[in-house]
Amino acid sequence: MIAISPYDLIVRSSRWTGFKNTYAKAILNAGGSPFLLSQTFSKKYIQEVVSLSKGILMVGGPDVPPEKYSSSKPHLISHKMSTERFNFDSALFDEAIRQNKKVLAICASMQLINVYRGGTLYEDINRLFKNNLNHGVFRGKASEHSVKINKDSLLYQIVKKDNIYIKSSHHQCIKKVGDGIKITGNSEDGMIESFELNGYEGLIAVQWHPEITDGEESKKLFKWLVE
Repeated sequence: MIAISPYDLIVRSSRWTGFKNTYAKAILNAGGSPFLLSQTFSKKYIQEVVSLSKGILMVGGPDVPPEKYSSSKPHLISHKMSTERFNFDSALFDEAIRQNKKVLAICASMQLINVYRGGTLYEDINRLFKNNLNHGVFRGKASEHSVKINKDSLLYQIVKKDNIYIKSSHHQCIKKVGDGIKITGNSEDGMIESFELNGYEGLIAVQWHPEITDGEESKKLFKWLVE
């Protein structure tokens, strides 16, 4: 069983939770059984669902709330993540680490973890990150580019390559690195593309979208999560 953190959306004045089907398909194709979590701040609920799960998939989404990292350029935020999601995902992440569960964090969730651990973000790549590659468009067309992976990483142990091609679609990225975070991959422009936690063998955070990236490397990543 793989727990998936939910998007939260406002539809016709009502709050909805859900996730893109590509995440479920990636887990199913790897042999796992995905299930959607509910956003709640019940400590008992979070403890129980993490206990029932083999691993946690933390999905992409909108921009991390700028007040969470004292952003100096909040006007560059395009689609703001709700405070409710930020707080729920942070509590979910903490409990997963406490219970020694595997966590695969994708795109916005990678940024969320970095901010939660005291890091910061570039609010908009095209305006603030010099000489950047095309990293795609949030809620738009994905780009394809290479990522160099450090050999001293769990990610390298899984994919067995030090250079892979990926698909990404985001307009923010990590600026200051959070406490205890170990950078494991970068794109050619120097952007941080993956990280792990020092002293913990169960977290892989990636800036790209392996659920839509073709190739054996992405399959291996989801296989790692479900096994």
